[in-house]
Amino acid sequence: MAATPRPPNRTVPAVDPPSTVLSLPASPTDAELTRARIFAEPLVPMPRGPTAAEKRALARAIAEYARIGQSEMVAPLLAFLAQYPQSAWRPSLLANLGTVYRATGYLGKALSAWDQAWSEAKIETDVRANAVADFALGEWLDLSGKIGRADVMAARFEEIGGRTVTGRAAQKLGMTREAVWVLTCCSIRSSAAKNGQPRGADRRSLAVCAGTEAALSASRRSVPPERTLA
Repeated sequence: MAATPRPPNRTVPAVDPPSTVLSLPASPTDAELTRARIFAEPLVPMPRGPTAAEKRALARAIAEYARIGQSEMVAPLLAFLAQYPQSAWRPSLLANLGTVYRATGYLGKALSAWDQAWSEAKIETDVRANAVADFALGEWLDLSGKIGRADVMAARFEEIGGRTVTGRAAQKLGMTREAVWVLTCCSIRSSAAKNGQPRGADRRSLAVCAGTEAALSASRRSVPPERTLA
């Protein structure tokens, strides 16, 4: 004899909704500070490890910043960085401040913050710390490309060398490399056009530009439309 089927259980389970208000204990752990998500990217400490006093001070700075409620009013966070200039949180905090500065129109400050974050985190081998460096690098390159800083970008490419860049920064790195090549080739072609028939070094430079553009075009065609580079 077949068993009588049970009716489906459509009772909605009782769950506590996630808090929409920032709440940090007076003495937070690293994980609690990372989960605070006061910024677009989580705060990540460098492997050298923050002290308990440092974490309490950062929690107070974050709480005050959240209380003010205006993204550009970053004075509490800057005060923390001044008090703890060697903080393990410094590169990640600077990387996020760069995003805040860019969103509020302080482009010079954004570039400076990302540049410092990159410089301080690029030597780290820890995966999460390395991701902080890559994020800062990608954002710096993206904004530098948009305002035409080809020379400093070319120098940064030399600095990067064979570094394996991950995440969204990898896509931004590829796009900005291409942008610098385009700007450089346009300059070479413009100079050659003004000087008439190109000779010697100009002719070789034009040939390099043509070859590079062909390689970039072939690379773009080889990537399926649905594939992402992040």
